[in-house]
Amino acid sequence: MNKASKKIKISSRYSEDEKLAIADEILEYIRERSRRGNGPGDKKWSGDAGVYTKSYQNSLEFKAAGKKKGKVNQTLSGDMLVEMDVLKISKDEISYGFSTDSEQYGKAEGNILGTYGKQKANSKKARDFLYLTNDEIRSILSNYPLRGEDAKTTREENVQSRLSAIEGLREFLFGKKQKS
Repeated sequence: MNKASKKIKISSRYSEDEKLAIADEILEYIRERSRRGNGPGDKKWSGDAGVYTKSYQNSLEFKAAGKKKGKVNQTLSGDMLVEMDVLKISKDEISYGFSTDSEQYGKAEGNILGTYGKQKANSKKARDFLYLTNDEIRSILSNYPLRGEDAKTTREENVQSRLSAIEGLREFLFGKKQKS
């Protein structure tokens, strides 16, 4: 497991399509939470993690991106959050984040560890944006219930909706329908 990735345990009773839909929902949740300027538990970043460094605030990139000094949302260009991906889906686990050969791996690792291009990690500046609390995981999995009289129907509807969205995105990006 690399430093810019996470694993979560899931039930082995989920189908492959359900696991893919859950994984996609995890990524979407983290992206949206990050864009709002929030971290784990959907809480604002606090302390040093909640403020950009003075040098970053004065950088050309910061100004060109139209960033605001008060809101840490990890979206200078948006590239890092877009490149976050599902790394592996197994029988009872989903791994997500950044592969070590990803162009955005260093940036993600810097945010997670608080290194930001330096050798030494600074836990006060660290923003582990990939981390999901147990409540966040439960909330996502609640869309794919394994028990209850309508559980299977609910899962099927949510999976179909997710897979259609994924297919629509592929079509948009690649210009034609992709074979599954």
